[in-house]
Parts: sequence; C-alpha cells; structure tokens
Amino acid sequence: MSNSGFQLANELAVLLAGRNPQWDEQNAYTGAPSTSAAGIDLQDSVTALIDIAVRSEVHRRICDVTMSVLDAGATYTVTVNAQAMNFALPADQDALLIGLRDAILADAVVGGAAGANQIVTAQCLAADGTVTVGTAAGGDAAVTLQVLGTVNADYNIDISATGTGALLCEADAKTASARIFTYPDTDTTRTTAIDAPEHWTLDTDGTITLDYRGRTKPLVSAGKDRAFVEIHTIAGAGDGVTVTHRIHGVWIGPCVAET
Repeated sequence: MSNSGFQLANELAVLLAGRNPQWDEQNAYTGAPSTSAAGIDLQDSVTALIDIAVRSEVHRRICDVTMSVLDAGATYTVTVNAQAMNFALPADQDALLIGLRDAILADAVVGGAAGANQIVTAQCLAADGTVTVGTAAGGDAAVTLQVLGTVNADYNIDISATGTGALLCEADAKTASARIFTYPDTDTTRTTAIDAPEHWTLDTDGTITLDYRGRTKPLVSAGKDRAFVEIHTIAGAGDGVTVTHRIHGVWIGPCVAET
C-alpha cells in the first residue's frame, strides 16, 4: 500500500469510529423532504449519529396546560388517569392555573397527597419559563401549568371546562415513528459521464418505531450529502381527544476528523 493509501485508510478508520459528531438540530420533521436543502449537511462524513428524543426528560412525562378562553363562571378540569381535579370561578389566568396546580398537589389519588403512590406533581411557569408561585403569593403571573410524571408510567391526561371556558394541553408523546431519508453526494463522482442521482430516498432501515425512550442510532453517511428524519404518527393513547402531542426534537451529528 502506498503512503497516501495508508494515510487514507487511517483517516477512514478514524471517521468510522464516530468519535466527533458535529450535532445540528433538525427543526422541521413533518412529511418527507421536499427540497435538496432539507435536513442536515453530512459534512463529507462516513458515519453520522441520529438522536431522536421523544421526551425532554426520559424518566418522566411532562404535559403543559394553558388557558385559551377565560370564563369567570366556569369550572376548569384537568384529568389524570380518570381522576378529575377542578378549579372554579377563576378571576384571571394566573388564579386559574395556580388553582389547578394546588388541586393536583392536594389530590389523594394521583397528586402530591398520594404519597408513595404519587403519579404526578405540578408547577406553574411564568412567561420567561421560570417556576412561579403566582401573583397572590408575590410571584410573577402564571401562564403555564406543568404536569410532571413522578414515575416512568405513561399516565393519561385530559382537559375540559364548562361554559365558554377552554384549556389547551401539549403533552409528551407516548409513541412515534420515524423514517430516515438521505440525499446523495453528487460532487464526488470521478466519471463526469455518469448522471448522478439527485433525489431523496428512504434509508434501508425503513420505519423506526419509537416509545418514550426515543432512539440514538448510527447512519452510514459515506457518499451521502444530507440526511433528513421524518417523524410521523406522534401519539398518546388514552389521552383526551383535544390533547396535542409533541416530541422533543431531532438531532443529526456527522462525525468528522478530530483536531
């Protein structure tokens, strides 16, 4: 083997080890890629890592409840595992969310009063995302009620209100599916007469089934220019029909030469 061939073999071995991923977040992952610029640049790597996080915190499910319509005469309800917790006659959004938080923490079946059998706890967040005790207790106004699982179980959640009142809920998904698409590198062909493919195709792994734990997996990226992860069938079986489900995010890390 020539000296240049030996150096190339060493370089490829280092790249294949995948020790230096350059992580980049893929911000849109609904539907198949529609342009050649979709997804993440693989940076001439031969190995890349793909990270799909279903939850922001893998050890527990988090659901964010907000108020969309205030009805001062309504009763608002958050239901966890068929246990309803209410707050009635709210003066404003802050009072409503703090009241629902307190109802959850006082609940003897699923909330803080459940002791060793506690399923969820709750807190309120201000507009800047920090935890708040609400204006009545001297804090900032609450804009989000956050319901947090205390065990790994995928608890069910639902929301409702009487009158014209309305709540919104965005909840960590319980399951999802993913597909990985790749776009070929069209700049490295040595034979100019070859018509290089210029289209996205599904990676050979096909559909990846995800549960709350998400997935990190390697991708053979040699000869590929970009990668795109499509997330579909984001679901939360057992939740109310008005609950919106989310995943935390998708990251792709092409592994490049170490410096």
